[in-house]
Amino acid sequence: MPADDNLSSRQAHALFDILTSHVTLTEIENLKLSKTVAAFGPPLQPSLDDKSSSPLLRVLLQSFVLDLPGLRNVTPHFWTDSIRQLATALDDANLSESYDKGSVGIRRTLSTATASIVESVARGRLGGYPKQAPKRTADYDQTNPEHVIQAWDDFLQRIIYGDLLDKMFVKTAETDKLADHEPVVQAAHQYALIMLASLLHHNLIVSPRGQSMISLLNRVHRLTPYFLVKQTLKVGNAASMLNGMTQLLLAKMNLSTITSWFGGQQSDSGMNLLQQIISQVLSAEITELKKRIKAIEQSPDCPNKSQLEQLRNYASKSANEQKMMRTSSRSHSISIVAVILSPSPTKPTTLSAPTHTLALDYLSVHLSILDREKLIRVLCHHTPDHLTTSVRELVKVYDPIIRALHNAVDLAAGVSDLQAFLDDLIALSLLDKTSSSGDRSGNGGVKMKKKRVPTVQDYVRLLQKHQKSSHVFIHQALKNGKELSQWYREYALHAIE
Repeated sequence: MPADDNLSSRQAHALFDILTSHVTLTEIENLKLSKTVAAFGPPLQPSLDDKSSSPLLRVLLQSFVLDLPGLRNVTPHFWTDSIRQLATALDDANLSESYDKGSVGIRRTLSTATASIVESVARGRLGGYPKQAPKRTADYDQTNPEHVIQAWDDFLQRIIYGDLLDKMFVKTAETDKLADHEPVVQAAHQYALIMLASLLHHNLIVSPRGQSMISLLNRVHRLTPYFLVKQTLKVGNAASMLNGMTQLLLAKMNLSTITSWFGGQQSDSGMNLLQQIISQVLSAEITELKKRIKAIEQSPDCPNKSQLEQLRNYASKSANEQKMMRTSSRSHSISIVAVILSPSPTKPTTLSAPTHTLALDYLSVHLSILDREKLIRVLCHHTPDHLTTSVRELVKVYDPIIRALHNAVDLAAGVSDLQAFLDDLIALSLLDKTSSSGDRSGNGGVKMKKKRVPTVQDYVRLLQKHQKSSHVFIHQALKNGKELSQWYREYALHAIE
C-alpha cells in the first residue's frame, strides 16, 4: 500500500466488495435475533424511521421489494402484525446454531446462498454500475467464456443506460423463441443460465447439506397434490378458480370449518393443506433422526447416560446460556461437547475420539429434532396463525395479478411444466436412492447403486431442457396480459433507476 495510505481504484473496489459481502451476511444472520426484528424499522416498525438494525437489508427492501406489483398494495398490518410476529415467533423458538452441530446446517447453507445473491444486488444499489460503451454488438460466441461474460456486461449496460429493456418486453410479447432476440440477449441468457446451474450444483451437490435439502424438496414434491391444483386452475371463471385454490391450500379441517358453514366463528385450530405438508415433511425427518439417536445409544462407544442427559439439557438452556458456552468453547479452543460435559472449561472432560465423535453427533441430531419440532409448533400450531394470515393477505393483494395471469396463461400447463422440472431436478440431484416402502422381503429400505456425481454441465443441460416452458409462459403473459406487462415493465424501469 502507498505510504500515504491512499487506496488505489482497484483496492477501493476490492474493499467495497469485501465490506458489502460481510455486512450482507452479518445482517442476514442477525435476523435470527428478536432484537434485530424489533429494531428493523419500516415496514416492520414504522415508528423507527431514522434507525435500523439492518440498514442494508432495509434499503434493499424499500428499493426492490416494497414496490413489487401486488406487494405494494398490502396493508401496513401485513408487515407490522403478520410478518413481524411470525419472524419474532421463529426467533423466540431459539433454533440451534451450526456451531453446536459441528457442521454447516441447512439454514446456514440457505442463508449463505441468499447472501451471495443479495450482496450482488447491494453492490449495484450502493455502488452503481459505471457507464461505458458496449464492447461488442454482435457475434457473441456462446461457447467462448470471455464472450459470454462480456455479453452480460454489455447486456447490463444497455438495460441500465439504453432501451434494451423496452425492446425485450416488445420482442418477448411477439415470440417465445430465444433465437429471435438480439445476440446480446441470447448470450446474456446463457450467462444467467450457467450462474443458476452453478448455484444449484454448489448447494445441492458440493454443500455438505445438499442431499438433506434435496431430500426435503423430494418429500414436499411427493406430498403436493398436483392433480387437484391443476384441476382447480382449469376452472374458467377467475374468481371461482381463486376461491377454489384458496380453499384447497388454506382451509382448515376442524369442527369450526363445519360450523362456519352455518354461521359459526372460524378458529385457528387445526391445520390447512399447506401446514399439513410442512408438518408431515418435518415429522418424517424427525422419525429418521430418532433412528440415528437410537443407533448412537446402542453403540459401544456411546457416552454414558449422565453425559447424554447433559447433552440433552443443553438444548433447554436459554439463548444467552448457550451463547456463553459457545464463547467458552472458542476462547479455550475446546469443542462445544467438552464445554457441556466439563465442570469447568479449564478442566475439560476427557473423552476417547470415538466417544467424542458420537457425543457431537448425538448433540447435533438431538438439536435437529428439536428444531423441527419448534418449526412445526410455530408454523402449524401457533395461535394466532401468522403463516395462514400472511398467505391470505398475499392472495388478496395479488388478486388482480392472479386474475390477469389466469386470463393470459394456461396455469395448469405451467404447473405441469414445474412438476416435470422438479422431477428431473430431484432425479439428477439424489446421489443415493433408497426405497421408502421397502422391498418384497420386507426390508425398510433398499440401497441402490451409487450413481455418478452430477457436474455443473449436467445442471446446465437440465435448465436448457426446461427453459422453453418458461419462455412460453412469459411470452403468453406479456402477449395476452397487457396490464400485466405494463405493471412489471414499470416496476423494472423503477428498479434500474
